[in-house]
Amino acid sequence: MTTVPPDRAGPDDDELERLCAAARQAALTDARLTAERAALWVRDLARRQAERWNGERLEVFADAVASAGGDLDPDDPEWGGVGEDVRYGLSAYVLLNPFTPGDGPELDTAEAVALAAVAALAQAFPTALVNDYADDLPLLCRLMNAAVDTGRAARPAARIGTDW
Repeated sequence: MTTVPPDRAGPDDDELERLCAAARQAALTDARLTAERAALWVRDLARRQAERWNGERLEVFADAVASAGGDLDPDDPEWGGVGEDVRYGLSAYVLLNPFTPGDGPELDTAEAVALAAVAALAQAFPTALVNDYADDLPLLCRLMNAAVDTGRAARPAARIGTDW
């Protein structure tokens, strides 16, 4: 039988718990910063809207995205720290205009798809915590950053209304 010398032993249980807690906190911080970055992009989209309603809907959506990343609470087993009102605000409904059916914000197709992806990913942040998948937060952050990068790289819509 081979024994491991004490100086080569792995971390003890307390050290392992501290490492896991630090990784969890880093993931929560990354989710907050990623959501804030996505919200900034959405606010950029809101500012260029000719129709006031579209800009307002995008601003409300941006607030919900920021809250979805900033309000995360792994100790909330029911909501993950993100309340029902914020979750409701994360709907891809932001792509529609209830006053003019078939119309929506001035977005390029790539921007619209990126916005829908941000909606889904922001909803997934608290769901990951509720389902005890906090280890998936870094992947969700990478995907949200990719969606924002794709949306920023798209050309601004050249006309009022949907371009998709």
